[in-house]
Amino acid sequence: MKRILTTFIALALVALTCLCPLAASASSETVTNDYAGTCSWLITIKNPESVSSTTSSKTFVISAVAVEGAMITLYNLNPETNLYEKIYVGGAPLETVVGASGLYAQQITLKEGMNNLMVYATNGFDDQSIKLDINLLSEGFIDKIKSFTIDFANMF
Repeated sequence: MKRILTTFIALALVALTCLCPLAASASSETVTNDYAGTCSWLITIKNPESVSSTTSSKTFVISAVAVEGAMITLYNLNPETNLYEKIYVGGAPLETVVGASGLYAQQITLKEGMNNLMVYATNGFDDQSIKLDINLLSEGFIDKIKSFTIDFANMF
């Protein structure tokens, strides 16, 4: 009986040890606007090339290099609450665990105007957040740019 109890306790401890990192790495539903994280080495954004960018394409790929095993979650700023909220597509959160290659890429659909996003990375102990402002130009603005002409012959 004592041997069975000891085996049961050992198995329970192994199960708890395996489950704790999973619970610690789960991302919350919201992140405060001013949160910066606890480190700056988990992820490096490659696209967009700067934290503020403009595009005319409704679909956009965020790409990065990150530490293997890091969980990357995408958030969108809710201007009413001033909180970043986890982005869901088809009922599933935009969360990915980075594999051995260290490469991360996620396609998102932008709304017209400014898209205030946060890329949040955690390894269960440390975390990092990077804010991105991606402006999707309106169709009307793009049409104005396409129709813009300069008459060089009459300038001089």
